[in-house]
Amino acid sequence: MFPLKLGRIMSFKPFFRHFQDSSVLWSWAFNGVRTASGIILLPLLLLKLSKADLGMFYTFGAITQLVPIVDFGFAVSVGRFVSYAMGGAEDIKAHGMGAKTTTTTPNYQLLWHLLFTTRRLYSWLSLIALILAGLFGTAMVGMAIEETTSPELTWVAWVITLSSMVLEVYLGWWNTFLMGMNEVFYSARLGTLVNILKLILASVLLFAGVGLLALPIATLVSSTLLRYAARRRCYQLLHCHSAPKSFETKHLLEKLWPNSWRVGIQVLSSYLRNAVTLFICTKAFNLESTGTFGLSLTIVAMIQSLSCVWTQVKWPAVGQHLMRHDYASIHSLLRPRFLMQFLTFGLISVVLIPLCPICIAWFSVTKQVMPMPWLIVLTLNSMLELHFTFWTTLMSMENRLPFLWPTVITNACSLLLALALVQFTSLKLGALVLAPLLASGVFNYWYWAIAGAANLKTTWWNFVFRTAPLCDQRLVNNRRNAGMLCP
Repeated sequence: MFPLKLGRIMSFKPFFRHFQDSSVLWSWAFNGVRTASGIILLPLLLLKLSKADLGMFYTFGAITQLVPIVDFGFAVSVGRFVSYAMGGAEDIKAHGMGAKTTTTTPNYQLLWHLLFTTRRLYSWLSLIALILAGLFGTAMVGMAIEETTSPELTWVAWVITLSSMVLEVYLGWWNTFLMGMNEVFYSARLGTLVNILKLILASVLLFAGVGLLALPIATLVSSTLLRYAARRRCYQLLHCHSAPKSFETKHLLEKLWPNSWRVGIQVLSSYLRNAVTLFICTKAFNLESTGTFGLSLTIVAMIQSLSCVWTQVKWPAVGQHLMRHDYASIHSLLRPRFLMQFLTFGLISVVLIPLCPICIAWFSVTKQVMPMPWLIVLTLNSMLELHFTFWTTLMSMENRLPFLWPTVITNACSLLLALALVQFTSLKLGALVLAPLLASGVFNYWYWAIAGAANLKTTWWNFVFRTAPLCDQRLVNNRRNAGMLCP
């Protein structure tokens, strides 16, 4: 019996070793811990906080959403340029990738210059975050602080939240830099462990009765540890080089800015679309309908975030292959992960979507998701959005964003269509689901898949259904001449 049991244990060793070394599995673990944090902490918050304190907690959360807006797309550009430098790029351009590189050795001098430039840039951005959040956030908190259980404690909680937010801007780029260096596995594992610490610390503090202070303290401690560990890892990987001169820093900033502000506009556009959609929902219907719509969106977003892990962990490696114009390797790297991404989305959706109403009714008779037909349409739109995001991310890895203004226009059209459907039809919440599907389906959901595949020197059909990495070059040239390829 003992040798048999020992043999079974030994047979599981490769599985555990694969789990320890898998970026995808650690990224799933990271998302799982974040989801579990919400499931575990929400009942504790409902139990330990008064209604007014809970409202103030969500006010804090709304203010901290300013972080990606203050970043204004610089994190995306920094991550992209770091992956280029890891691929051996001699220099970076404001638009496009520049000349093909033949070396596989990282350009440590360029990486070092990027590090110093990014550090200086985020020092300025953290100051902007402090001013904006300090003025706007303090005004919002002060408007209702007398309604909370302890105004003095609430002010302390707000100061810690503001400090955490500014530090997130000032130090958060270290993890972006680490991801750009293709340290996805290390970053995912570190993020998982730190989020477990955050969950434990927040739970202990809530049980200890510190109220609103619990989450801000846990966030500040965990975020600081995460950024410090990422910083330490970056310095371990980088060889020591001389710091760039001031004119070299300015030169790099001038190259970071053109596509960063474009990403910032896209992020702001999506943020405003989501915020205005919820505002329309609240005004046209009621707060209870907003809760139903928001809960449905959360469930579908969770399915999407779990599915995109397959490709998300490989974008830094794609940037390195692009610098060598190695499209065959990109095809071989991304195609199976692209398929697994949508297989994962389909499997989770088939299992989770029918069970959602049953599970939610079991947990709470007062909460519900949207009717099943509309929930299926919402899931379909999320899947198409995942497809759109894959191809536009691939195109953006070439340091070009030709899809920016079509995306902004589509977001605006989606809001106008939602208003029209709410006003002139009886679709109710279905109007908010149908509007983005129709608006994006006209152009974005199909065009950029074709253009993105052409940029990869292939076709969408060839990429999805065939293992051959390259298609006929004449077809690629035809698509370029037709304007379906970035120049």
